[in-house]
Amino acid sequence: CRKASNGKTIEFAQTVDISLTPNTLAASNFPYRFTVLVSKGTRSPATFTLPVTVKSIVIPAMSLSVSSLVGAKLLSDGTIYTNTNGKMALAGTSDTQNTALVWSCDGGVNVQLPEIGTLGYTGSAFTLQ
Repeated sequence: CRKASNGKTIEFAQTVDISLTPNTLAASNFPYRFTVLVSKGTRSPATFTLPVTVKSIVIPAMSLSVSSLVGAKLLSDGTIYTNTNGKMALAGTSDTQNTALVWSCDGGVNVQLPEIGTLGYTGSAFTLQ
């Protein structure tokens, strides 16, 4: 790997953890390939390679909050328990203007059905009923 600022080869220390400061790698259409070689004593060494693609794009910071709960309970760990006839209203926000939000739910719940996602499944607010 080479530094974006001067094109010089990046040398990594022989430690368990390594890190790069922001803007060290230039954006590329092809991945950088980071390879670690692990060896111990007389054992055969092992390697692992992780491809990393660097893009020059804005990644918005997102947040999700609970607007209201009817027939449901929010636990201290963030888990929500709801009755089958309960209703949850959620709100999503982004620090980037014109960010499109599309809601989904794991566990076989199709939020695109009008009787489930009563206000639709796109936009900053979502109600699950």
